[in-house]
Amino acid sequence: MIKRFLNFIFLLLGVGLIFGAIFMAVGNEGASAVAQGEKNSILRIIDPSSIIFIFLMLIGSALVSYGLTEMTQLVGLLFLSPYKANYQIEVLNKNLKKMADVYYQQGVSKIRENIPFKTVLPVWRVVIQQLEINLPIRDIKDLLYNDADSYRLKISLKINMINNLSSLAPSFGVLGTVIGLIKLLANMEDAATIGPNMSLALMTTLYGIFFGSILMKPLAARLDLIRNAYMNSYRQAFFWLDILEQKKPTFYIEEDYSKTKQRKKQ
Repeated sequence: MIKRFLNFIFLLLGVGLIFGAIFMAVGNEGASAVAQGEKNSILRIIDPSSIIFIFLMLIGSALVSYGLTEMTQLVGLLFLSPYKANYQIEVLNKNLKKMADVYYQQGVSKIRENIPFKTVLPVWRVVIQQLEINLPIRDIKDLLYNDADSYRLKISLKINMINNLSSLAPSFGVLGTVIGLIKLLANMEDAATIGPNMSLALMTTLYGIFFGSILMKPLAARLDLIRNAYMNSYRQAFFWLDILEQKKPTFYIEEDYSKTKQRKKQ
């Protein structure tokens, strides 16, 4: 619980540092401006039309390239928490021996009573459900191998999707810049249009960089953490099933868990 709280705090801290740096950059106009008492505001770089332009270009490109189904799945994956998954893995690591003891002594039907079944990661729900219908352990492992490969491929494709869109965002910003300059040069006689056209020309580049580097790259990194966490849950399940399949004493589980903790400390 403490780790999850600290991870959330550091997440907020990271977001705060990013926007704090942007605010500082916008507000810094040099000593002469301060001496003259000029007021600065983050609102100077907020341009709704430029934000909407980049956002719509990204959504449109994603729909054309990947389709609505892939986009919906991506949104669903982004709501997963790698920190929560790692916490659940850590909790189950401490209960693997107990689960094996229950399986040996009381049968698989009693395992649900000894773990928070509704909150465990999906791979463990599959394992317990398949054991309950007396599917051979070898067949369960084969099922998990296929499921793990499918999940890894699925989330890797989503990471590639975000990376591709991230690389396109600055290009869309340049496109907006070109459009703004064309409009500016076409209406030089109308002074009222110079400001909006220059805004479109410059702000789209800014927001292209913002969406591509500051927003989407961290999302790709988050998905990578989610992939690693869920792959660890599959490895955890395979290890536990190997113990059961070979009918090894449950102290093997404790020894492996202790070695894993020592490797992490080193």
